[in-house]
Amino acid sequence: MIQRAQAASRRRDPEGADACLRRLERNGLVARRLLNTAPIGVEYELTALGRSLQPPFRAPYNWTVERMDEVDAARRLFDARQ
Repeated sequence: MIQRAQAASRRRDPEGADACLRRLERNGLVARRLLNTAPIGVEYELTALGRSLQPPFRAPYNWTVERMDEVDAARRLFDARQ
């Protein structure tokens, strides 16, 4: 999960993605591991503390999935007024 987000974020804002991951690491939510590859790689994974956030984040995720049609309709209405 983190690797997919990291890869997507780096394409849009490499410095911002690195800064975000470093803050997550500093707060104990992710662990960083250097890979002995060429070029040198970095891998992140959730720590136990980071995994403890999964249940509270599940609720807004489920809400979004259940209401995505309504969100899309609201976006279309908004865009039509612009």
